[in-house]
Amino acid sequence: MFNKVSLEVISLIDAQILLTTLLNKIDKSYTDKEVILGIRPKATSVVMESNIKAKVSISEQLGDEALIYFKIDNFDKELVSSIQSYDVFKPNQEICLNFDLEHASVFSKDTEESILK
Repeated sequence: MFNKVSLEVISLIDAQILLTTLLNKIDKSYTDKEVILGIRPKATSVVMESNIKAKVSISEQLGDEALIYFKIDNFDKELVSSIQSYDVFKPNQEICLNFDLEHASVFSKDTEESILK
């Protein structure tokens, strides 16, 4: 399962080097086309400070793991993060996120097939 995030959201991310590396792996025929960024829930983390702010919709505590459903401003879809934590996250709580782009995938918006080389 992937969180599908548009590249507009990436512009919020502080990881320019990782983003550039990821973009260099995309099939060149997709230059100037809309694509989908796929980030697995386990490739997200809640951090103390980040440019990516989100609002918790709901949180499920599963022992030492928490599933946090959240929304990012100006993005209409709800996303999910799976983190190792005993912390309790409340609805409407603002959290800061980090996306691990080392493990991200990029898909064609039209076919939803991977376009990484």
